[in-house]
Parts: sequence; C-alpha cells; structure tokens
Amino acid sequence: MATSLTHTLTVAITAALSEQLALSKRNAPVSISEPLALSQGTGASQADLMYAGTRTLAAGANETLDLTSGLTDLFGNALVFAKCRGIYVKNKSATLDLTIGAAASNAFTGPLGGTTPTMTIKAGDNWGQPCKTGWTVDGTHKSLKFAMAAGSGNHDYDLILVGTSV
Repeated sequence: MATSLTHTLTVAITAALSEQLALSKRNAPVSISEPLALSQGTGASQADLMYAGTRTLAAGANETLDLTSGLTDLFGNALVFAKCRGIYVKNKSATLDLTIGAAASNAFTGPLGGTTPTMTIKAGDNWGQPCKTGWTVDGTHKSLKFAMAAGSGNHDYDLILVGTSV
C-alpha cells in the first residue's frame, strides 16, 4: 500500500514590547509566521519521505545518521533521501547541550553551510528549518552527526526530517 505525506513547517515569532506611561500603556506587538506547506510528491514544495523519532544518546556520546540508508518511516518503510526539505530537532535533555553537524565524512551540511559547520541546541531547546527547494542529499552529502555534551546519564532528542526520494 502506498503512503502519502502532507506537511507544514511553520517558523513563527510573536512578541510584544510594552511600556507603562503615566496614564496609559504603550504596546508594540510583532508577529511573523512563515508556513511552508508541502504536498505529496517530489517536485518543488513537495515531499514524499518523513523520518520522525525520539533518539537516545549517552552523555558524551555521538551518532551519525546516514540519510541514504538505515532510516525508516513510522510504518517501517526504508527511507532514501535525495532532498531534505525540512528538519526539526528538540533537545529533550534538561541539562546537556546537543550539537549537530561535522560528520567525519560525507557530511550533510544542509542549512548549516560551509565544510564542517555545527549548531548547538541548548538543553530543553528546539530548532527547525524549512527549505522549499530542499538541500541535496547524495553520496557525498549524507551523514548527519549528533553529539551530546559530556555529563552523565542518557538523554533523548526528537528528530523529524522531511524530504524527497528523487
């Protein structure tokens, strides 16, 4: 049976600056919401693959995921990404930071850019990035490394990857 995928990744910020005056209050609200809706398929603004899971790393440990091999969707279907259109990471650790990037070889840099870039997600924080056209995943851009900071215990992180098979 064929699977079907629809997805919306929204980047949003809502904030309000206020100041109490003598007889009134002055407000300056800001609200920005940029949704990226992806329909089923492999063309522009489409996706046909999704990895979603909670992963566990011991303190001080790391793992490198191959986006072309070894990942499965929620139904157990093998995933072979050719483009990544969105990534979301939630560091569920209450105490340790999680670093993404700088795989030893064939690094998927996606939104990070450069040759060995990293991004650190602080304890309890999350990060997500959409890309309408997608970042290339191929034999030389396929390895996504996750490293938990030194400390003690096991720590979870949530990972969602959305993309295309071609």
